[in-house]
Amino acid sequence: MAFKDLRETRIVPHTSRERFVPPDGPAAVVMASHDISLAGLSELKGAYEIARVSPPFHAVLFTLAGKGRIETEAGALAIERGTKLILPAGTMYRYVRAAGVWRIAWVHLRKRRGWRLLEGAPVRIAATSISDELEFVMLRCLEPRVSGSSARIDRMYAELLVELVTGELEESTNPTHRAEEDALRRIFGEVSARLAEDWTVARLARMAHMSNSSLHRATLRVYSEPPMAHVTRLRMERAELLLIHTAQSVAEIAAEVGYENPFAFSTAFSRRFGFPPSHTCRGEFSDSGKAGT
Repeated sequence: MAFKDLRETRIVPHTSRERFVPPDGPAAVVMASHDISLAGLSELKGAYEIARVSPPFHAVLFTLAGKGRIETEAGALAIERGTKLILPAGTMYRYVRAAGVWRIAWVHLRKRRGWRLLEGAPVRIAATSISDELEFVMLRCLEPRVSGSSARIDRMYAELLVELVTGELEESTNPTHRAEEDALRRIFGEVSARLAEDWTVARLARMAHMSNSSLHRATLRVYSEPPMAHVTRLRMERAELLLIHTAQSVAEIAAEVGYENPFAFSTAFSRRFGFPPSHTCRGEFSDSGKAGT
C-alpha cells in the first residue's frame, strides 16, 4: 500500500502492556490544566502498529529501551533509545515496534495555544537526556495516592512532568537547533549510504556547511557522541546486519563498511559489541541478545 493511502490503524498485541495516567487522579488534573490530554508508559511487543492520517492532537514519544520505526511521506527512520519522537497534529505517520521490547513514555498534547510551538512543524526525531527522569516521574503519576499530603505529592510530580516535556520541546523547536538537526540527518544519511568511503570530520563539516567545532557540538547534542564516533556506530550496525543476514566473509564486510584492514574492523567490532565478528551467529542473533545497544 502506498503511503498516501495510509489508513487509521491501532494494533496492540496482547503481549504488550500499556499503562495510562488515571483520568480522575490529581496528576491528570494538573496535566489537563497544561493541555496534556493523555500520558503513560508502554512496553510493546510483537506486531505493534499505530497509523494516523490527520490526528487532532500532538504526540511525543520518548524511547526508554528497544527500537521502533517511524514512516512519513519523507521516508522511514529508526527510533532508538535516548531519542524523542515529535508528532505534530495534522501530520500523517505510521510507527511500529522494530526490535526488542520497545519501552516508551508518551504524552498527547491538545492542539491549543500552550503547544503552539508545534504547529506546522514536521515529524522529527531528536536526542533526549531526560529518559530516566521522565520514566521515574511518569511511574509516580501512574500510581495515584490517597487524599491529603499524598495528593499534593502527586500534583508535584505532574508539574515536574510538564516541566520536563516543555523543556524538551522548546529545545527541539529552537530554529538553529532544528536547522542543525536537519543538516546532520542529511549528511549522516549520505554516510550510511556510502560507508566504504573515507569520511573525515573536515569532509562532514563541509557537507553540513559548518565549522569543525560547530559540527562537533551539534553532533554531541543530537547523537550524544562526536562525529566520527557516530560514523563508526553506523559502520558497526551495518556490519552486524551483514554478518547476521548474508554469507559474506568478514573481510568482505570490512571493506563494505569502510575498513581496508580486517583486523582493524574486528577490533572496532569487538570494542562495540563485546565479541569478535567471527562469533556472530548468522540468523540466530535475537533482538534481546544484542550487546552495545
